[in-house]
Amino acid sequence: MSNNKMFHIADILSLITSRGLGKDPMTLAGHILGLESEEAVYVVFLESEEEFKSTLEGQLPWLKNADFVALEYTDWSGEEKQAYCDEFVKMYADKYGETHKVLSTAAWKAQARNLNGPTDTPTPRP
Repeated sequence: MSNNKMFHIADILSLITSRGLGKDPMTLAGHILGLESEEAVYVVFLESEEEFKSTLEGQLPWLKNADFVALEYTDWSGEEKQAYCDEFVKMYADKYGETHKVLSTAAWKAQARNLNGPTDTPTPRP
């Protein structure tokens, strides 16, 4: 498994917001966790939400300041909700780009150790 892959912003936003914005967020989840089996990803998925967020926010610092309150929709029809979510993703893609390089958590931490010396909290590159 490659430690360094490109992922669509919709899949990244899916993991950060816990909303179904992307087409394949589970592949990204498996990559972050270092798991290749989709079944294994589902087993640990719910217990790993904070790991996803810290890994993604550490590598893509703009996620820390992103405003996801707009996704707190309530009684929208499926069609309205999908149109809104598509526009939300497009807005972020226009601002930050459609695809982003994401390292697995293990590779990200190893890279941080190589750059900063031993540390518990990886510091992203500028």
